[in-house]
Formats: sequence, structure tokens, C-alpha cells
Amino acid sequence: MKIKSTIVYATIFTFLYFSVNMVLNSLWKFHQLHNDYWDLLFIAKNIQFGNPFSLANPCIPIGYTSLLSFVVKLGSEVTIPIILNLLFGSFTIFTALIFYQKAITLKNSVISAVFLGIFPAFFFYSNQGGADPGSVMFFTIGALLLLYCLYFNDNPKWLHFLSAGIFLGLGAIFRYHVLVGSGILIFTGLLLNIRQWKLLFVAGAGVALAYSPQIIVNILTGHGVLETKLGASNIYDLMYGINWYRISTDQISTNALEIISTNPFLFVKRYVVSFVKFFIQTGLIPTITFIFCKKTLHKQLALYVSIFVTIYFIVFSSTLSGRQLLLPLPLTILCLGLLIEEYFTAIRSLGNKKRLVLKTCGVLSIIIVALFFVMKDSKAVLRNINEYSLSKEVESFLVAKGVTNAQQTFTTDFDLYFRNLPNYTGYFNGGWSRWGTYKYNEAFPEFNVQSIDTFLDDCKKHNIKFVILNDSADKLNSDLGKIFKGKLTNDKLLYIKTFQRVKIYQVVNAH
Repeated sequence: MKIKSTIVYATIFTFLYFSVNMVLNSLWKFHQLHNDYWDLLFIAKNIQFGNPFSLANPCIPIGYTSLLSFVVKLGSEVTIPIILNLLFGSFTIFTALIFYQKAITLKNSVISAVFLGIFPAFFFYSNQGGADPGSVMFFTIGALLLLYCLYFNDNPKWLHFLSAGIFLGLGAIFRYHVLVGSGILIFTGLLLNIRQWKLLFVAGAGVALAYSPQIIVNILTGHGVLETKLGASNIYDLMYGINWYRISTDQISTNALEIISTNPFLFVKRYVVSFVKFFIQTGLIPTITFIFCKKTLHKQLALYVSIFVTIYFIVFSSTLSGRQLLLPLPLTILCLGLLIEEYFTAIRSLGNKKRLVLKTCGVLSIIIVALFFVMKDSKAVLRNINEYSLSKEVESFLVAKGVTNAQQTFTTDFDLYFRNLPNYTGYFNGGWSRWGTYKYNEAFPEFNVQSIDTFLDDCKKHNIKFVILNDSADKLNSDLGKIFKGKLTNDKLLYIKTFQRVKIYQVVNAH
């Protein structure tokens, strides 16, 4: 009876979360804000399942792009993937809420689920296209199933552990870093539950089984079994910052140790700052929960999550991406729920006056943190609305000027796209997809930016009518930066109009 009521409450809550986010998306017409999505869409639209080279990519595994190649056939290439990710995010909450109730009361489970849903990074990525919500959903299902097998099931079966591993592996086939995260999760299980080592190895086998299609693609295309591009590049980005406009010309070593050896002190300094930042956001709560909780089960869960998160960020603090927070987030929120329950349970035995004061403080703390998250989410909402408005205004202006295809423009603004024009985005230099994406450099050739003259020659070669610059123009070419700032003019690049952060220039004598 309890499990049925839990599922009912979880379903209602999840439906409300999904519905609210659908309404919010209608405010910005399902505008796609996350610029990585266009690279993923390109990969998806060029997949040929008989050609492993079209699947192989050093920055993104085959799972999400393969799914996307089918999803976009259902309707809008912009709207449908956002709805899909909302479903992924909503089901993550559904799964978490059901598991939370195994350890804490319904009320505290709902409070925890609310915090998960409104956590700024979770909210943002659930409302954009991309591989992260799917990877988090699969990892969360696998991680919580593993915890259930270890701490809630007196007679766990090998099939349960295998299933947990398969879900973890499905997360890994969406995002490479989930494979490492899954390994850390299982390793943590071995540290704390060594007697279950055989079953935990079964879970590891499940991960390998689900990830095997990626391994096969890697082997068929001549890559290493676990090869990716992200390790060394993330370390370089942490230390020196990557100029994403100069990916092809600013060569980055593929050897992480070689990069670190150029300035070990700088690496340690940046790494420690990154670790502290990430740990405060998702590792501090589990640690506090372990220290202050009294119930044995709560301590066991908090210790597991604390060790997992600590090792996870020891590994991933070499990256600046805030998306690394998403993976451990449902587990961190579980510990938050445990802490809330322990706090309110502890004050019940106090006198009425003291209990009232501490209860009020606890409730106010919950409200303040929730309001802080909502304020962050509100900024994301306003940004989405503004980005939609900007793209629409620029698109309308360009169409009025005779533009019939997005690739009649060149831009330094990675976030700008034109929903109603073929190809969506203009030509541009840079972006992570230059690193080995099938047919990408042929479809989006980089322009010669050694000088303004060579750049304009390529503009004419590719029938560019308008150049759209933002304040990142100087990262591509110093003279383009000066033109954007009004410190330099060129009679072949005529300023036309400014829209918020971008300025539009007409290429004179364009074909």
C-alpha cells in the first residue's frame, strides 16, 4: 500500500513539475539557449548507422546523438528535444522522490524533490536540448538502485546489481564523464561493502555491457577503447583558458601531464580553487549529514555519498564546466533530506519554547535557500526570454534585408541562431566540434582571419551578406574586435545596426 501511495504522490509532483516547465518554455517559445545543441544536432543529422565514423566523436558518445537522430524526425528540431529533456529531468525527480521515501518521510521527500527541481543547474539543463539530462537520469536510476540493493534489500539478487550497472552504463553512453562517475560509485561500494564484492562486480559488468556499443565504435574507427578528447583539453582550459574561436590554430596537447608540467604551481592553484567550489556546492551537505546524523541508515547513506562526491571531484575538479555538478546532485539532495529529517526529529524532545524557536529557524532556512534557487532560476527565465527576443529581432531584420539562409551570415556570437532560416546558425570559426566531428569542417569551413582582407575574401567566397559581431570578436581577430568597438573601420564592412550585444555589418560587394 505504501509503495502505491508513494508512486501516486511522485507522479502528481512530477506532472506538476513538467507542466510548470512547459508553461515557462512557452514564454520563450522553446528557445534553444545552450549552443552545444547545434553541434549535437549536426552530428545526429549526419549519422549513418552503417558507417561507424559518422558515430565516433571524441567529445560526445553515441547515445544522445543516436537518439536525437530519431527524435528530430518527429517534429521540430528545436522544440521536441527540449521536451524530451524535460521528460528526462522530470523522470529523474520521479525516481529520486520514490527512493527518498525509502529513507525519509513523504513531507521531507517532497521538500528534497523541490530542491532538486529548482537547483539552478538542474533547472537550466532540463529546459535545453543536450545530452546532460538523459545522462543524469540514467545515472540517478542506476545509483539509487545500487544504494537500494546495498542498504534496503536484505536479499539482493545479481540481476538487481546488473540492472543498476546497465543504467549507469546508459548514462555513460550519453556523456563520457559518467563512465568515470559510475566507476567511482562502484568503487565506493567496494570500500564500504566489501562483502558484496561479487555483486558489485556484476554491476561493473552491467556498465561495460551498456557501454559496449561505444567501445565497438571506437575500435572500428581506430580509436582507443576509452579514448576521448576532454581530459587534456579540460586541464588546459583550467590552467590557461581555451580560446574557442581559435581551436584549429591554437594547438592543445593531448597529454595531460605535459600540460601540467608547463606550470605545476598554476595547475595546483586553479585545481584547489575548482575543487573547493564544486565541493561546497555538492559535497558539503553529505559530509555535514554524516557528521550530525544519528540513525545508522542515514549515516551509511551519507558516508557513501560523501566518499563518492569527494573522489568524484578529486577527479573532475580539473574542469571548469558547471555540468559536472549535475551527476552527484540527486545524491546530494538525498543527504539534504536526511539532514532535514534528523534536525526536526532532534528538536522534538526539547521544551516548547526552544523547540518553536529552532523549528522556526529550520523552516526559515529552508525557505531562504529555496528563494535563493528561485531567484537564480528567474534570471535564467529572463535570459531565455531575452535571447529569444534578440534572435527573433535579428532574424526579422536579416530577412527584411534579403537573407534566405542562416549561412549567408558569419558570426562571433555562438548563442545566436535563426529558427526560421535553413541551417539555423551562420558560419563561424571555432567550437569543440572541430575536434574530429564527422563532416563538420566541410559543412562549416573556418574563414581565414590572418587579416581583414583574407577574412573578407572568404566572406565573398561563401556568399556572406552580413557579419554579426559581439564583444568576443577580438578573440577571433584583433581588427574585428576594433571594428566592433568602433576603433577601426573598413570600407568593405559597413555598419548597419546594433541589437543589444551584437552589431550587424553588411559585406560590401557581396555576391
